[in-house]
Amino acid sequence: MLNSPDFWLGVFIHTIMKQYKDTPYYITEDGKVFRDGKEIFGWITKKGYKMISIFREKQYIHRLVSKLYIDNPENKPQVNHIDGNKLNNNVVNLEWVTNQENRNHAMLNGLHIKGENMYNSKFTEEDINWIRTNYVFGDSKFGCSGLANKFNTNQSRIWKIVNRKTWKHI
Repeated sequence: MLNSPDFWLGVFIHTIMKQYKDTPYYITEDGKVFRDGKEIFGWITKKGYKMISIFREKQYIHRLVSKLYIDNPENKPQVNHIDGNKLNNNVVNLEWVTNQENRNHAMLNGLHIKGENMYNSKFTEEDINWIRTNYVFGDSKFGCSGLANKFNTNQSRIWKIVNRKTWKHI
């Protein structure tokens, strides 16, 4: 179907599309994925990235677009969304970066999610304040062990909260 003239003369005539490796999957510059002329929609992960499965292998759309359309002469390991929108997988919105460059970009643009806004947060800010206020070193009920039991977590996590190794923003 991809080789038929009708397909290429259709709505995708102005869209560049490249084949992913030696598969029946084609990816456009704006992050659309096609197989046999039909768009594959995939899903959005808990962290907010669009993902698809190609032969039972999970693939991030932004990484597929970057691999196909953006040179990476410095062999940088990560892909950054320039506008901060994880669903904008257009090639003009993506760039290869180092881990440090990616973190710097997130911090400068207020994209670094922390605390209870994290998708996997086990605590609320209220919990953190309660733990820090009520913690008593060595106490069986209000020490690391007792609080770990109360909050269904481990002692080292409680220790890190109390000593401000985590949840530093509170």
